[in-house]
Amino acid sequence: MPMALLIAYNGSKFHGFAKQPNVPTIEGEIVRALRSLGINIDKIKYMSRTDSGVHAVYQIISFEGKFSAKSAHKLNAELPECIRVYAISRVSRDFHPRKKSKLKTYLYIAPDFGENYDRILWAVDFINSREHDFSSLAKRSSSLLEKTRMRIKVQLKISNDFQYFFFKGKYFLWEQVRRVVTLLKAFGLKRLTREEFISALLGRKLPWGISPAPAGGLILWHAKVKDVRRWNYLIPEKIVKNWILNVAKRDAIINSRSWVFPPPRKFL
Repeated sequence: MPMALLIAYNGSKFHGFAKQPNVPTIEGEIVRALRSLGINIDKIKYMSRTDSGVHAVYQIISFEGKFSAKSAHKLNAELPECIRVYAISRVSRDFHPRKKSKLKTYLYIAPDFGENYDRILWAVDFINSREHDFSSLAKRSSSLLEKTRMRIKVQLKISNDFQYFFFKGKYFLWEQVRRVVTLLKAFGLKRLTREEFISALLGRKLPWGISPAPAGGLILWHAKVKDVRRWNYLIPEKIVKNWILNVAKRDAIINSRSWVFPPPRKFL
């Protein structure tokens, strides 16, 4: 019977999750470690294809093969310390983490640049109020069937000079979360007018564009997934979350000068 694994990782030293030739990836490390245990597979099923430098608390993978809690501990011994299997569950043969995912939550941790919070809260409420076209706030995909109109929910929390942006949605476009974070912070810094902010959410490209926020602040935080009855935890979830939160906060500080915002202008 197939097995689903709940994976957390520090993505700082990897070129994203999905296996690629000649570069280190999360999937590549997992496949290598599984082979060392006698599970000979080339690819695994996974929930989200996180980008280079992005972290995860709640990545789900699945594969065919005899596997147990003891096997999971052996797998962790073969994996680098920045990748941990921390829960396992038996699943049906037709289980695919991406297809069974019903709601994903991403968390972006950003440093405080002195934004006006009334402006950011207005912008968050505007995003939450209706469906928007995010075609100008995502990197182009080769898929012509990709839906760019959607409704997502954003929540902002402030703690110890960090901003925590939580994004919930059924699916997300490539770099969408990181570009929306930049849009929100740019509006809070008065680098955009209200009309320009709304225009970006109508799918209209702004003259200077909206750059993605640095990858190191982004975490695949949680997901609601069908057909996973119960997780058998090998490591407490709280420990895993604290580990990845500290990694993302460190990266947020290191990358604080890497942000690209629209140029400052005087608004009348």
